[in-house]
Amino acid sequence: TIFAWELANEPRAPGDTTGDILQGWMEEMGGYIKGLDPHHMLTTGVEGFYCEGSGDWMHDGSEGTDFIRNHQIGDIDFATVHLWPDNWNLDYDASLHWYQEHIDDAGEILGKPLLLEEFGLYRHPSGSTTARDQLYQGLLDTAEDNDQPGWNFWGLWHDDYDVYDDGYGVYYPDDASTVGIISSAAGIMNSQSSSAPVLDPIGDKSVDEGSELSFTATATDADIPANELTFSLGVGAPAGAGIDPATGEFTWTPTEAQGPGTYPVTIRVTDDGTPNLSDDETITVTVNEVNNAPTVVDPIDDVVVDEDTSLTAIHIPSVFDDIDIPQGDSLTYTFSVSTGVSDAVDRISEANYTYMHQDLLYTHLGDDRGFGPEHDLARDNILTYFQDLGLATSLDPFLYG
Repeated sequence: TIFAWELANEPRAPGDTTGDILQGWMEEMGGYIKGLDPHHMLTTGVEGFYCEGSGDWMHDGSEGTDFIRNHQIGDIDFATVHLWPDNWNLDYDASLHWYQEHIDDAGEILGKPLLLEEFGLYRHPSGSTTARDQLYQGLLDTAEDNDQPGWNFWGLWHDDYDVYDDGYGVYYPDDASTVGIISSAAGIMNSQSSSAPVLDPIGDKSVDEGSELSFTATATDADIPANELTFSLGVGAPAGAGIDPATGEFTWTPTEAQGPGTYPVTIRVTDDGTPNLSDDETITVTVNEVNNAPTVVDPIDDVVVDEDTSLTAIHIPSVFDDIDIPQGDSLTYTFSVSTGVSDAVDRISEANYTYMHQDLLYTHLGDDRGFGPEHDLARDNILTYFQDLGLATSLDPFLYG
């Protein structure tokens, strides 16, 4: 896998204090390489020397490079800096200052990422790594404190590799302290570079009580390779709600007791990276009240009576019930009376009527005639209806009939 191309490793043009020689070459070669491969990043490979016209040799332009100008070339995607304290006669503090100086300039002037592309410190003749450990710890702490994207130390060898022992190598596992510093910093960097998954917008939902609400949450993960994603519900999800951890399918059928109402529901997606990163959205689910029809809980049996001899009283509220919650609806009772044997009768007979009053349905059967045609009467109108017909001034079921 190719991360990026580099124009050259540590290019210099000593004596050209204008910096024009390398600048022209970088501009030409940058365009050429990008023309061959526009899909990969490109950098300069310079050590980070400045061209300020004065100061020490690392800043006066005597090496023919210019950290700022070189990296302002449009085809250059990120900046590089090297650090060799032994070669450049830098102590610990000056080394950290060199790195911090380039971090600041890359961010504030160039607006481009910075790679600490090479750094190292010569191992003490005694084999001690104390000074090197101090420098590595300081540099890598500086990188972490400034959210730097990367660094490369020089170099990692195994204990049996002595062919290229230049004095700068970090030997594994013998140089345990240095290896520990590098490993710890790398772990922190890797955790910081992991991208959190992104949950696609969901939005508020509504559903009728007793009906199923179903939708599928989706998310993306920018990490390569992408992490495995798991969906879940946050704390406080309503009873009965659930989500498939693998597919993100959410389902919930609110009960009669859960409507009407509004419920905050948090949908969360979590990756399996280290550490686990997540994204979530809290939506509002509105549960609409549904008016359920009253139900018959105590059916009325058919009644057979002899004419002019029977009075039947039925307590209507005990026959019906309403299941709506939080409070059952107020019920209004109506009734209809069909014609009897004589279909020609079109008025209420004094000897044959059925009426409802104070939640009771009364049937007094006189001769073989009934209502005609059919009548539907609301309870509140019963008394007036019978009074208008001259049948009663008081509908007391136990005195009248």
